[in-house]
Amino acid sequence: MPPTGGFAVKTCARIGVASLIAVLAGCTGSGASDDVPTATPEPSATQQPTAAPSEESAAEPTPSFTQDGSTRVLTYGTVEVRATPEDEGVRTAVTVSNDTDEEATYQLRVSIGDGEDWVAHKSFWFQSVAPGATAEDTALLGGSHRGDDVPERPEIHIDRFERIG
Repeated sequence: MPPTGGFAVKTCARIGVASLIAVLAGCTGSGASDDVPTATPEPSATQQPTAAPSEESAAEPTPSFTQDGSTRVLTYGTVEVRATPEDEGVRTAVTVSNDTDEEATYQLRVSIGDGEDWVAHKSFWFQSVAPGATAEDTALLGGSHRGDDVPERPEIHIDRFERIG
């Protein structure tokens, strides 16, 4: 399980090369010992300044989990996902706030699981959310028809979150 309590946002490795360059740049210099091999990155037109990954990482929201009775709550930036176990499945409510000055459409894919083998997925679309407005949708994920026990403490994963327009 990830250290954030079961949260995963699957994104492309945007800062991998820049991070590697930053690490390699930090390993070189006059303080290097003769016993430790050093590497100097080759200059290139695409090389990013070493501060860029930190700035990009700082812009990413931090996931926050809370418990409200039997409901597990994930807050991630302007998104809130509430997962409540019920006899029929996991009642999943997704709320998105538009904190921009323009109308926006949001696409999310949420997975709810038990951390072992029970996983249910749902895509949510929030179209034409006005500036400063909040949109919400609720769905029942999983269910007794699957033959699995509904998790008592569901894990919440945001597989995809995209602002369109």
